[in-house]
Amino acid sequence: MFPGRGELWPGLLSLALGTSIAALALSSHWMLNSGSTSRSGLERLGSELEPLATGLRESLYGTVIEHGLAGVLLTSALLTVPLVWSVNRWKLPFGSLFILFTVPVLFMCIPGQSAYMAPAGIVTGLAADLLYGFLGASHRNNWKKHVLAALVPLLLTGAFLVLEHLRDGLGWPPALWSGAMVLSALQGIVLSHLVAMNKEDSA
Repeated sequence: MFPGRGELWPGLLSLALGTSIAALALSSHWMLNSGSTSRSGLERLGSELEPLATGLRESLYGTVIEHGLAGVLLTSALLTVPLVWSVNRWKLPFGSLFILFTVPVLFMCIPGQSAYMAPAGIVTGLAADLLYGFLGASHRNNWKKHVLAALVPLLLTGAFLVLEHLRDGLGWPPALWSGAMVLSALQGIVLSHLVAMNKEDSA
């Protein structure tokens, strides 16, 4: 038996706020507040590291890139877990996934002064709702919910990278930003399988 709309919205809002608090606790790795993907940020870092020895400079530069990639994957995972958990638990009305993505992203745009990234959450949330309806993903359709769990983080990462490119230029080479998108999608599939397995074990 599934809850009605009136019963579902408080749960979704609580889930979105919980995600927001978790994101705040991990704000140093939140990809929408990271400057490690922008061209100007990486160029500025390169000039600051110029006086250092070549080996040390390359090592520190690589560490910043790794931090940026880790932030992308952590943010993607943090926003994907509520999605796959909700899809496995409830039949969701339109707008549910929009709330789950938009609330945490808008919440994190305030302290990080990265309001220009708000469209990434808004577009991804709307796309997630449309994909959910189009695929007919539910707790009964394993492959459809796994496809949803792959496409939504892919869209989120893609939207973030596009906005970063439009604002300041993207400092990552194609192999890195495309790899980040693929890893986000694969991570979504893994999380979806883990949540589905946990649901089966507890049934």
